[in-house]
Amino acid sequence: MTKRNFNFLTNLKNTLNQYLTFSFWLLVAAILIRLFEAIILTYTTGVPFGSNLLYNCKGLFFDMVYFARCSLILYPIFFLLSLISSKLALWTFRILFTVILLISLSAIIYYSIAGILLDSIIFSYSVKELLFTISSSQQAPWWAYLSMLAILLFFLFISNRQIGFLKYWCWFCAIFFISSLFVGKITAKQFENNRDFYTANNKVVYLCQSIREGVKFTKFTPQQMEEKTAVFQSYFPEYQFVDSRYPFLYFNNAEDNLTPFFNFSPEKPNLVFIIVEGLGREFSGEFSKYPSATPFLDSLAKTGLSWQNCLSTAQRTFAVMPAIFGALPFGKNGFMSYKNNLPEFNSLIKILIDNGYKTSFFYGGWLYFDDMYYFLNNNHIKHFLDENRLLNINERNQWGVYDHQMFKEAINQLQSDTSQPRLDIYLTVTTHDPFEYPNADKLTQYYKNELKKNGKLKEIPPKHVKNYASFLYLDNSIRQLIQDYQKRSDFDNTIFIITGDHHFNMQAEELAIYHVPFIIWSPLLKQSKQFPALASHRDITPAMLALLSTNFKISSPEKVAWINRGLDTSSAFRATTFIPMMDLGRNLSHLVYKNYFITKNEVKQFEYKENVLSLKKSDKEEVFTLFDAYKILDLHVAENDAIIENRVASGESFSTTILDISSSKNMIDYLQPKIDEPFATFQGEKNAIFFKNYLYPLNILTLELENKQTALLAQYEFKIFIPRLTNKDENAAIQLVTVMKRSNGEQYYWSNEELNTVWYGQYDKWATFTFKELFKKKNYNYQDGDILSIYLYNPSQRPFYFSNLKLKVEELN
Repeated sequence: MTKRNFNFLTNLKNTLNQYLTFSFWLLVAAILIRLFEAIILTYTTGVPFGSNLLYNCKGLFFDMVYFARCSLILYPIFFLLSLISSKLALWTFRILFTVILLISLSAIIYYSIAGILLDSIIFSYSVKELLFTISSSQQAPWWAYLSMLAILLFFLFISNRQIGFLKYWCWFCAIFFISSLFVGKITAKQFENNRDFYTANNKVVYLCQSIREGVKFTKFTPQQMEEKTAVFQSYFPEYQFVDSRYPFLYFNNAEDNLTPFFNFSPEKPNLVFIIVEGLGREFSGEFSKYPSATPFLDSLAKTGLSWQNCLSTAQRTFAVMPAIFGALPFGKNGFMSYKNNLPEFNSLIKILIDNGYKTSFFYGGWLYFDDMYYFLNNNHIKHFLDENRLLNINERNQWGVYDHQMFKEAINQLQSDTSQPRLDIYLTVTTHDPFEYPNADKLTQYYKNELKKNGKLKEIPPKHVKNYASFLYLDNSIRQLIQDYQKRSDFDNTIFIITGDHHFNMQAEELAIYHVPFIIWSPLLKQSKQFPALASHRDITPAMLALLSTNFKISSPEKVAWINRGLDTSSAFRATTFIPMMDLGRNLSHLVYKNYFITKNEVKQFEYKENVLSLKKSDKEEVFTLFDAYKILDLHVAENDAIIENRVASGESFSTTILDISSSKNMIDYLQPKIDEPFATFQGEKNAIFFKNYLYPLNILTLELENKQTALLAQYEFKIFIPRLTNKDENAAIQLVTVMKRSNGEQYYWSNEELNTVWYGQYDKWATFTFKELFKKKNYNYQDGDILSIYLYNPSQRPFYFSNLKLKVEELN
């Protein structure tokens, strides 16, 4: 053997010994982490320690399997680094795995509080939304963070210590490594319920898998897109599709199945939507798995119209309004995430406004969460009630004002004028983690007794009973709301539509998370009925429009992109609907097509026996083709503004370009008369403007409107650099405000975008903002001499830099 070969083998042996020693201490840290998880889960859920420890021990086995397999990649890297320096190799891995352990411990704390595993959803929220969510949720105990720090320090300082039984440890590692190659991955099927599966799962591996699934995207040629469109449309022969450029657009043929149940007056009815946070079918309504926590809603279901098998479109709230009011696609991270750059779309809200309805939105929380404000504003809703308008009310939890107080204030704000039909939309907030609500102890004890009476007490973690009991509070709040509506003179001409956004318990079974109550109740009903047929939130808009078109001849689009035909009123169970679904990580993970429930790995079939909806395995694998095509088209239509026909997306030019600022010189010439500040180069940006202590620093656009203008398209982009502050105004928002005023100064439209919230807390860097706003005369009713203004508003007068403005305004005739 040559000296060179001898040195190589010696290095190999030494680095292998170092790596195996490091692996031993990593295993010790993993054991401590699993013990920590068992303890904190016992604290937060009340589930016995022995049960939590059992599933963490199972999880530890899979942790070791994952590490053994990863060693095929990790050890060669360790060896190569050791050729440079053994200290470099060891310190690199010590720091790397300290960070991984930190992520693991953080994910465990998140799971212990939220009841769900941390996934790619963290990249779907702005930093401010994440901070808001964390501050609004139940907090972990102080000792959890202390334990977390102790484990990390222990591993960091102990992981280079030698062990006296290295020989035996080497044999164990060799045997385990070979055995690990024959072990399958951990799956939900190996456990009785999702809670045990989540507990056993490696939190870091789950997070990485979720992130990997969320970034898959393949670019297709126009010809390939046409082929995908043809495949998708072939599954819907009942629709007459319009144009391959708009894959979902077809001639409206929604069925009016609701008219036989109503006895209308000549006036258009008021519509009141109540969307309940976290309301699942598992604990609400007849034949629920657990005792119903909504006795009043149950009474409405029995005396109204109710669908026992209604499915939502996502496991979080972000999808509920786009689904209910527009059967809209998800796009990349949910339809509302496009904010001010939403593609053109039709919705129940827009159509009702065009038909003379007055619209209002009532919510006790932060209106910008999940980008709700942008969606509602794009629907031209004029009247909002949110947390900022309820500052005088002290009865609230971390998420906002208690629902009963929000309902009370909403009723006070509703005008007594009944000359105009109304669309009132309520979104509740109190039944959200951390589940703080009035009379919590009393209601929890009541529901605990109900669980015990029905033999279900052991099926719910003791500390989660309070969560279910919160819906007793919610139910009574809705009772009071409807009683307040009864005092109005137009109550007899009002239709209430009530549903949940998703089941709050993310540890429930796969189908149960989407399974929500759906009730239509009204004094206008001439009969009541409960329907077993499958329904979804996406069926609501086509159903309500068909009902109103039949009875009141409201004008409605001839071409629509719902891909749903309305609510099924069959007396027997059947599934004829279409429901794309997103999971917790905002991945398009499920699809319902008629009687099939499709995931990325398998096809299941609905089964309805003894009033219980369940799934069974199906061999109809050809529907995978539909799922694959839909995922591609869903993203395509949202990203390319191809939901409905519109001249912006089609590339047709607007008849007149009113203003075009597209170059640096154009920007200087345009802005110079508006400001007193000099242009300069700053942080790589030429012609940047520094604003200091200005309340209204810049008027981006002022335009006099004309009655003849059918529509105006304003597209603009700019960059802002906000220096970090150290005072109380650190997080004060700079706002982009859009205002429309009459020639006499009367303001009739106002919206604002808080620019800081998009990258909350990240200062001392340039950020680019892009906006597209379409102002249609039919929506804004502007007249000759009205003024459209777009300007920056700086309420705290904080300093900032502005640069690279591009602005184009076009008129559409």
